[in-house]
Amino acid sequence: MTGTVTVGGITVILVKFKKKTSVELNWWLSKGLQPHSLRVTGIPLYAHESCVRRVFSQCGEIRSVSLQPSSGDHKKSHLPQSHTTMGYQQAMVTFKKLSAQKKALAMKYNDDYTLYDEDAEIKPITEVWTKDLLSSYDINTQKLEQACVHYMKSYDNRKEKEERVNRKLADEPDEDGWITVTRNKFSRPPKAVKAHELKTFKKKKETATLLHFYKNQINDSKMQRIKELKAKFEEDKKRIQEMRQQRKFKPY
Repeated sequence: MTGTVTVGGITVILVKFKKKTSVELNWWLSKGLQPHSLRVTGIPLYAHESCVRRVFSQCGEIRSVSLQPSSGDHKKSHLPQSHTTMGYQQAMVTFKKLSAQKKALAMKYNDDYTLYDEDAEIKPITEVWTKDLLSSYDINTQKLEQACVHYMKSYDNRKEKEERVNRKLADEPDEDGWITVTRNKFSRPPKAVKAHELKTFKKKKETATLLHFYKNQINDSKMQRIKELKAKFEEDKKRIQEMRQQRKFKPY
């Protein structure tokens, strides 16, 4: 499509993100309310004031550019107490001369209008949305931190109080002699240990060794036991044979 394209008295131009990209949008140009001004709609959120100046700088000297969210392209945000999220922006471009405005309204539809150079580093659109969202909230981080600390202190105090009550119920019987069993298990303090018992326990602990820890050790110990039994059996047979020779063996 070549030449100037107008729809209902509104000029339409094709603007690309970069020259070698497939991302392109239609911008809609019409006369503004102020003299020498131009109203531009259909501007994406990732476009800045410098992008608008880049497109219309060929028409003439620009006095000012004002960007604002489009009133017709918005949806309510799912976040509470937040402003509406917009999908597009509109700009009011004011030229110094009236001839520049007329030249802008006569712009050709497809004349390689680009927002950025090929080597320009562009921030992701998510960063733009995040910055816009954060700017809509007035959050006092210091007050928020104090509120969190106060809540955690009150929570700790409440849990400590509940633990003391549960301990008291676990240790003391009621009027009928019953002890309330709670879900928390409280270990009673250990009984006093005498000095000589403590020494004996430490001595046993020092001399204790861990036997037959591995499976091969268990098998080896069994084989060794069988060998010992066989050797004892052979010794008993030899001893019985000797007693028979000495006529001292009396089985009956």
